[in-house]
Amino acid sequence: MIGPARFLRYCGTALLAAASDWLMFAVLIQMGGLPAVAALMTARIGGGAVSFAVNRHWTFGATGPSGLTRQGRRFLLLYAVSYASAVGLFALLTDGLGAGPYGGKIVTDALCFAGNYLAMALYVFHDRSGLGGWLAHAAVLLRRGCGRLAKLFPRKRGGRPAPIASAMPDAKRFWNDKILAWEDSRYSGHTGQGWLEWLAGTVSTSLRFRLDHAAAYLEPHVRGRRVVELGCGSGLLARRLIAAGATSYQGFDIADRAIARARATHADLCGRVSFDVAAVSSLTPLGDVVVLSLGLFDWLDGPDIAHVFAIGRDGYYLHALSERRASVQQSLHRAYVHLSYGRRTGFTPRYHRLTEIQRLLADQGLPSPQVIRHPRLRFGIFVSSLPSL
Repeated sequence: MIGPARFLRYCGTALLAAASDWLMFAVLIQMGGLPAVAALMTARIGGGAVSFAVNRHWTFGATGPSGLTRQGRRFLLLYAVSYASAVGLFALLTDGLGAGPYGGKIVTDALCFAGNYLAMALYVFHDRSGLGGWLAHAAVLLRRGCGRLAKLFPRKRGGRPAPIASAMPDAKRFWNDKILAWEDSRYSGHTGQGWLEWLAGTVSTSLRFRLDHAAAYLEPHVRGRRVVELGCGSGLLARRLIAAGATSYQGFDIADRAIARARATHADLCGRVSFDVAAVSSLTPLGDVVVLSLGLFDWLDGPDIAHVFAIGRDGYYLHALSERRASVQQSLHRAYVHLSYGRRTGFTPRYHRLTEIQRLLADQGLPSPQVIRHPRLRFGIFVSSLPSL
């Protein structure tokens, strides 16, 4: 029942059903004014009717009149499960992860596609297997798949990989290889690194929100002051902060390639903007400045975070970090990190508890920070000493 020719017919049927689904989806949003989730729910009913009719007659050739009732019941059961899964996944991608309605629908449809084919081939249009038989067969396939995954992702023995600041040569190579493509994917929408990075870039609205709101928080406070950004990358905030009235901006990053791009793209601001290659641990007290970092703490351990607070104690700070939480978004992020680069490089970001940050500040004799949370930051937070944010 699962052959290449049949799968190609299933793909053709899926294209027809998807065209019907998408046409109805677009009409309901653009002309009907329905919310995105409601439009998805309605459009999938029309696409499902097309899918059942064409798959029954063409893909699987299950046209006997005696099987229509049984097939209809099975298809409705499959469709109910697929429908609920698709709506839940779509809501998670759009409402939970901030993806746009069209991008969220593409991902939802792709993930449901393969599962629906197997269910149709082995259950809906299969003459012999009932639900119990299909579940047993599915369990065998799942067990085989888990075995293959275990071979792809062997469990590492020993402790947690060293944090990035504790392994300077490897960390430098890691960030030189990663930073520019990561910036282009997350902030410009350009990526040539495969579907996983494309997907991560598509749903990374929280990072773009974080960048914009960091600028909004800082702009009222930087006029007439010096700004220092740690882990600056290519200096995406430099021009905006100078335009807001900062007397100077200095960026530090471990990655030579990021600093090279930063210098090239800000050459017209020479004298007011500077960029240097440096690790946080090598920096000395910065004086009366506004210290900024976006995500740097995710790659630092406690002593290095304490050092950041110590060298900026004479001025103000605004730091964005990932807060440790039990959330779907953070679980998905952990899975992405492992699949994308964690298992290959040994480098993974950290998630910090607010109590840890408060303790590190107290150890430096500094007060607890202001904490800024926002649903669009997902599990990210800002901690700051800026007055009246």
